[in-house]
Amino acid sequence: MIPEPQGVELGLGLIGIGRPWPAADSPMPPDERVGELIEAAVDLGIRFLDTAAAYGRSEERLAAALRGRLARCRDRLIIATKCGEEWVDGFSTVDHSPAALERSVARSIGRLGRIDLLQLHKATPEVLADRRVLDTLAALAELYGISALGVSARDEATCATALDTGLFSFVQCPFNAADRSLGDWIRAHRDRTIVVVNRPLGSGRLLSEAAPDALYAEVAETLGRGFVLTGTTDAAHLAQSAAIFDTLKKGRLTPR
Repeated sequence: MIPEPQGVELGLGLIGIGRPWPAADSPMPPDERVGELIEAAVDLGIRFLDTAAAYGRSEERLAAALRGRLARCRDRLIIATKCGEEWVDGFSTVDHSPAALERSVARSIGRLGRIDLLQLHKATPEVLADRRVLDTLAALAELYGISALGVSARDEATCATALDTGLFSFVQCPFNAADRSLGDWIRAHRDRTIVVVNRPLGSGRLLSEAAPDALYAEVAETLGRGFVLTGTTDAAHLAQSAAIFDTLKKGRLTPR
């Protein structure tokens, strides 16, 4: 069972350790810095680590970082990954067929050892209406002892359909000052599901328009309860974001 979030918590999105992100020419950190990043996250009390089959080498690099001295912390962490999209030779391929989902999850288990949250990547209402997809995910959760299932979605129709299935307890979606399209849905459903917000800073683009504390404050106020993912690959930047969330928890920061 995944522990409920304590209000709004900062989580760490790990696409940037596995493939170039947010731009095609963005550099990936070396192994040493990946280890430092994960260790910093643990030291800062961040427990939600989000990876995916579509994030290139992210799963295997996260697994390597969690071995050794960080292995003792594994039970305090929520390791979330995704299936339904692959990243091969610099290209994304979406495949929600039962066979593809089974292969993807088996590979993720082989890398990570255990999955706490499995999310369906690039979900759509049409995919979620396919009983074979839902049955496959339920069977995989039982087979591998996966604590919870979720979807990664980009629109209200997909989020609503996911909740209607009764299978998914997590919904990951974007929300930020430039994209508030899901704000009303998040407010209306945050007591029915655990929402994970991605791209709270617009992949860094919004930092030219506003300070990170104000951007995070708006996201946190809308979310109320759940996880907000930062996609940084820099331990110092992660510490700055964690400090902002400390202030948010103490009620001393409001949107401007």
